[in-house]
Amino acid sequence: MKCEIIKDLIPLSAEGLCSDESEKEIQEHIKECDSCRLLYEKAPEKQEDIEIPDEKETFKKVNRKFKKLSIKSGIIIAVLIVVFTALGWLTYNQITKAGSLISFETIFQSMEVRKIANYIADGDFESYVDSISRGDRFEIQYINHDDLKKKDIQLLQQAFQDAYGDTKVTEIRVQSYYDGAAEMIYDASDAYSVYNVVNIIFENGKDFTMYLRRNKDGKYIADYHYITEYTSDIRDISDEEIAFYNAVNFANYHDMSTYGLTTKLLMSNKTSEKATSMYAGRFRKEYRNQVNESRNNLINKGYTITNAYFSYARYDTEKDMPYYEVTIQAEDSKGSAVMTTRIYFDYMGFYPPEKDSINIFNNNCTSELEDALYNLFG
Repeated sequence: MKCEIIKDLIPLSAEGLCSDESEKEIQEHIKECDSCRLLYEKAPEKQEDIEIPDEKETFKKVNRKFKKLSIKSGIIIAVLIVVFTALGWLTYNQITKAGSLISFETIFQSMEVRKIANYIADGDFESYVDSISRGDRFEIQYINHDDLKKKDIQLLQQAFQDAYGDTKVTEIRVQSYYDGAAEMIYDASDAYSVYNVVNIIFENGKDFTMYLRRNKDGKYIADYHYITEYTSDIRDISDEEIAFYNAVNFANYHDMSTYGLTTKLLMSNKTSEKATSMYAGRFRKEYRNQVNESRNNLINKGYTITNAYFSYARYDTEKDMPYYEVTIQAEDSKGSAVMTTRIYFDYMGFYPPEKDSINIFNNNCTSELEDALYNLFG
């Protein structure tokens, strides 16, 4: 048989389609023809030589792959459900602003406040001062704010060193939640919604707690809480720690927060220990006893404080100190008297006014009332 015919039959032979006679002719031919033999040997494997996989095993493999795919799909669906549920929950909390529930806003503020807490823990008070909203309603109009910033940084560094030294910080806790009461205290334009509590814990067991709210300028400001041994709700706190608490407040506000002082303390014509100690507690520690005694002296003599006014904080560039203009009116059975003076202060409280800054205006009152009012601060 000719080579051309054999070459045409070889592909059919490879596929098992040749008859027995044709296959015999091919075998006889390739014994004598080298070229056809090579072509035969290179031809694809015959179909009957190909291993056909077992049908049951194939089904098992397909079933296993399907199960794995189903598991993966189930996991993806479960993750998506969790994600969308969490997003919905956060969105709901964002809208309702409900107490301690977590929202997008509380998460974001927690992250920002933690950075501020780290500045304090690291003693990096330059970054801390740059990160806070320095002054709100009671900001003192300093002539040079750069000088003020330097003074605040130095004050914070020294107060922190005195209170905590080189003690290591072991933990920083931040809790952010909605405080509905805030909107009752502040105007709508100033309303704070998220209350951020920072607790810095030191290796020796001491801790520092501050409360931060986001101010209308987008930065954070400490919730004003002037600390003394009379007003502190913190137990086992040293004078040095009290000084640092007040330094932090002072760097935020540059003010002693006289809100409520005139209506609740100074004008409270009582000699109870609580009333007098809270009033005198606004003064520096070394002056509190004399302020207590002088105020009680006026009240015990039957005189009544009828009015009191503290101006917004101002600054004396010559003395390099902030102060308030203070006006106090008192009455006796004959008439009344008005005292005007300046009360200077720093981060640890008021200083009694200097005598030459006190002016008394008599409106038919006795001289004894004049003296008592003149010596009201000792």
